Formats: sequence, C-alpha cells, structure tokens
Amino acid sequence: MTHLGSDQLVECLDRLLNSVNGDEDPEIFVDRVAEEYLLELVRQAHIPLRYLATLRDDVRTEVQDLLRVRSYGYASLNDYLRSLVTPQRRSST
Repeated sequence: MTHLGSDQLVECLDRLLNSVNGDEDPEIFVDRVAEEYLLELVRQAHIPLRYLATLRDDVRTEVQDLLRVRSYGYASLNDYLRSLVTPQRRSST
C-alpha cells in the first residue's frame, strides 16, 4: 500500500502543472488539484464522509501554500501558471 502524504500531493500538483493551460483560473486549478488528490486518497483509505469537507479545505490550503512557494517572484499565480505553458503547448491549444 502506498503512503499518501504531502509527497503525493506534490506529485499530483506537478502532474497537473504539466497539463495546465495558460488561461486557467487559479482558484479552479487549486480545486482541480485538491479534488484529484482527494480521489487518490479515498481510493486508498477509508475517510468518513463527515470529515471529507474539512479534509478538502485542508488540502486546498496546502495546495495554495505549495503554489505560493512555487510562484515566488511572479506578480500573480496567473502569471506563474501562464509561464508554465511552453511555446509548443501554446500553439497546440
């Protein structure tokens, strides 16, 4: 059984950052990462439904913190997400 933790959250974030388009709303992106990670978590662990909303909020906060660290030096999270889109990916969208 794989241990789900912050390392796997980082892996999930990296995987989704590789597929980001330059026009994605940062809040929607954070939600997408949080939901993807929660799906992975629920597949491997029993999480009582009464804790799911709290866990979702915690994961969203963690994703936002990770993105703040990664986007340091950019004017906004939007600028950071746009910078990830390579010229090849821009022309294919």
